[in-house]
Amino acid sequence: MKKSKSESPKATLESVAKSVDDLAIVTKNGFDRVEREMVTKKEFYGFKDDMTGFKDEMSDFKSEMHDFKSETNALLFNIDGKLRTVDQRLDSIEKTLGPLVQISAAMQNELREHNERITKIEYKLGLVKKT
Repeated sequence: MKKSKSESPKATLESVAKSVDDLAIVTKNGFDRVEREMVTKKEFYGFKDDMTGFKDEMSDFKSEMHDFKSETNALLFNIDGKLRTVDQRLDSIEKTLGPLVQISAAMQNELREHNERITKIEYKLGLVKKT
């Protein structure tokens, strides 16, 4: 006897039972996996508490950083004022020392020239023997 294309294999009670059993096993395995991977309420609330604590710590840290910023700005303002004062004093010193440096250099040249002239005079007078 030939089977026609429109005929499908007949399901037996045994094959249906096996399919239902297989489906039950797959479903149970899926629920077991979800149960293993799912967090408990206790774990969730513990995590929530940890995050709340972290949020509080970050808020405290933000406050500390804001205070640090304010203190740093005040300190930098004071340092800037002191640097301006030092800069003004250095400008004043440079203005005062500028002419003195020129006078000192001129005096050194004059002293060298006088020493050379005195040495020549001493030789001419015979006060110093030539070496």
